[in-house]
Amino acid sequence: MEKKVCRIGKFNVVDIIAVAMILLVVAFAGWKLLSSGEPVEEEPEPDPEMIGITYVVCAEKVSADVYESLKNNIPSQLSAGGKMVEGHVTEMAMEPYLVLSADGQWVEDPRYVTLTFTITAETEVEEVMSNKVGTQEVRIGKPHILKTDLIEISNTVIVDVKMEK
Repeated sequence: MEKKVCRIGKFNVVDIIAVAMILLVVAFAGWKLLSSGEPVEEEPEPDPEMIGITYVVCAEKVSADVYESLKNNIPSQLSAGGKMVEGHVTEMAMEPYLVLSADGQWVEDPRYVTLTFTITAETEVEEVMSNKVGTQEVRIGKPHILKTDLIEISNTVIVDVKMEK
């Protein structure tokens, strides 16, 4: 028994569907290649509201040699995640690092110093204020990494925070 196939001219239904699919793909590719390529203009997001923040971090038991090198690199711009951040280390103060001697007296350790750094920056005003500078939250008592393009001191603690009004 012979099987009948619906033919239109020399094409059958499957051939017509295949040709239609090929034409659609070619038309789509042509449209993509010939389109203007100009992106649709989107409305720019408004700049976030910013507030100034000044905070002080303390680093204890820093090598006296490191202190001597740091003196030449203050003021310095903050960095985080490989990018520069809108904030600066504006001041650095040195105090002696004290240790308890064998006779129970506090004495200065000549090998180490205690450093305090004053940092000014801006942080976004958010519905829930998080006081972030770069990727770090700024809160009194919180461990902090002080990082600029030339400085990195990881054992610091935030000892004071003031927000601008």
